[in-house]
Amino acid sequence: MKFLKKIIDAFKNTGKPLYPVENGITFIHHNPDRGNIGDYLCSPRHYFKFHNPIKDLHIIGGGVFVGLAIDKIRRNNISFEKSVLWGAGQSLRNFNQQTKSIDDLPYLDWAIRDKKYVLSEKNFVPCCSCLHQMLETPVSTHKTLLFLNADPKVTSSATIDFCNQIAMSKGWEILFNNCTETDIVNSLKYCDHIVTNSYHGSYWGLLSGRKVTMMGYSSKFISLLDLFNFSDKNLIQISRGEASTLIEALEEINDETKAIQLANSVGYLKTFRNLNISFADRLIAHQAFSDYTFTDRVTPDLLE
Repeated sequence: MKFLKKIIDAFKNTGKPLYPVENGITFIHHNPDRGNIGDYLCSPRHYFKFHNPIKDLHIIGGGVFVGLAIDKIRRNNISFEKSVLWGAGQSLRNFNQQTKSIDDLPYLDWAIRDKKYVLSEKNFVPCCSCLHQMLETPVSTHKTLLFLNADPKVTSSATIDFCNQIAMSKGWEILFNNCTETDIVNSLKYCDHIVTNSYHGSYWGLLSGRKVTMMGYSSKFISLLDLFNFSDKNLIQISRGEASTLIEALEEINDETKAIQLANSVGYLKTFRNLNISFADRLIAHQAFSDYTFTDRVTPDLLE
């Protein structure tokens, strides 16, 4: 099994498991070698400390998982009865590809971030990175941030020099998503407009009240727009990893090009946070763990 071999190899090479294990819980989320701040901050482990979990509990999410991780879990003999899917999503290359609505998954409990794909709203929970206090940061200056996915399969390596040049020519800041947590926190302080081909860059920008110009290459961007009741006409469609479409899009973008902004970002932020807290409470009812407390990334006053 490739997945199991990857875990064993990672442990042999580093002495550490492939996925973080905290208080007996294995948190399965993407952790590419190049880094991805969205994949890092989308795990519930950054916002909750879970107490007295059941033995061998696995929490999968957030981020994109093919088939919502069912084959991955089954292939590696992980018990579905001890697995939770939390805020994961799908990313279909064909923007117009139809997918069946989901009403049942084999997990102990589950909720996904793609609201349009679930039959019952109880199985919708947005990415838990909405709990991060950085989204409460007011803007101190009016700048534009070009925030790009660092994966060369998404943002072609052939475009890097161009991206730096166009950012300089337009007076934009530029940051890639293999940045540190401090980098993205600081960038939000100084920028009120985000131009991005990153799901989490778009998500954080909208929830923090910024203007966002979204360049997207898969269904996950359409799903995100739908989540905030925006038309898919607000998306600048590009091809994943194709230099020409990204270059063309960036050349045409200015501060007003298809920029969207939430009229009630604070309301969305509170609702999304409460949905994640309600899901955590539901897991207590399932006896996945006995209780939880919040980490210092969360501002308790805004959760009341």
